[in-house]
Amino acid sequence: MIVNLAALLRRPTGITVYALNLLPYLSELEPQYLATRASGLQKYYSIPENMTAEYGSIGHIRRLLWTQFGLPRICSQQQSNLLFSPIPEAPLYHNKLRHIVVIHDLIPLRFSDFSRFTHVYYRQYVRRVLEQAHHIICNSETTLKDVVKFFGIPSDKLTAIQLAYDSRHFYPCESDKKNYFLFLGRQVTYKNLQRVIVAFAQLASHIDSTLLVVGPEDARFTPSFKAQVDALNIQNRVEFMNYVEQSELPKIISQRSHWYFLAYGKGLDSRY
Repeated sequence: MIVNLAALLRRPTGITVYALNLLPYLSELEPQYLATRASGLQKYYSIPENMTAEYGSIGHIRRLLWTQFGLPRICSQQQSNLLFSPIPEAPLYHNKLRHIVVIHDLIPLRFSDFSRFTHVYYRQYVRRVLEQAHHIICNSETTLKDVVKFFGIPSDKLTAIQLAYDSRHFYPCESDKKNYFLFLGRQVTYKNLQRVIVAFAQLASHIDSTLLVVGPEDARFTPSFKAQVDALNIQNRVEFMNYVEQSELPKIISQRSHWYFLAYGKGLDSRY
């Protein structure tokens, strides 16, 4: 079995963390990992490093082209007819190569805050990957239902396996509480950060707290969030921390007084 880790980021978030946590459980199958130094693996088949979201749209395009043309050649060289991918990407129209993929959400099809390229990617490419997949793993029942709804994939081809957490990285710390609201996640619009800022601004005159925004900045959206903070005159009450290492998160999470999790389309009922 080939495990394609081409999308892994050097600074792990979301899907990269998910994929890295799967590896110990896949090791019993003795797979061949296709990866870069970002994986931290000791033994892997080396592939180009410039194919991730860290390189912007060109990184995505490079990975898609490599997936269609480079990946099948590697699978043939390794004499493997089974591919596992932690994202919904695989070579199309290769009948001898079965693939199992993971899909995490269909947020770009639910909301309009994405580029035309992203919509086409999901509507055309991801759809065909799922149609041709041997099996599909969804990380929530909501995502499973969305795959059936948007793409008409038979439900018996889908399995929902809910996300867990790594107790080595997330645990209560013996640390004094600090009076801040915590937003943890990428600084993009579909994480609902703009509403968090508005809500905090309405509370700010009634409470003695700050808002701590922890997560990778995004050049497309972070400037507008900071401008929103300035316009609401709460710049002295909001701190943008950008990306922090996983080792720092337990303390940051344990010290917070409140935690916001208001992302769209993440398997939560929108009433809550």
